Amino acid sequence: DRVQDAQTVIGKALFSATTDINMFVGMKVQVGPLPGKIASSFGKAKFKVDLAPHDLDTKGVQEAVRGKSIDLNYKRYVFDPVKKMIQ
Repeated sequence: DRVQDAQTVIGKALFSATTDINMFVGMKVQVGPLPGKIASSFGKAKFKVDLAPHDLDTKGVQEAVRGKSIDLNYKRYVFDPVKKMIQ
């Protein structure tokens, strides 16, 4: 993880290199104490997270997310013929 600016965090190691990250774009994530959404893929296994509006500057975001994990929660029903992911 690294902070690009006060509203964007770059994450890694949540997906393998073979995973299509575009399936997860727009899904909600929790970056430490800050909520956000996956905005786009960035490289093979990296991705950008747009954080929800907050009143922290770039340094404040760095301190808030340092050492924290990125949590992605979703449900996928076994007998769903479409196999979509629901949050």
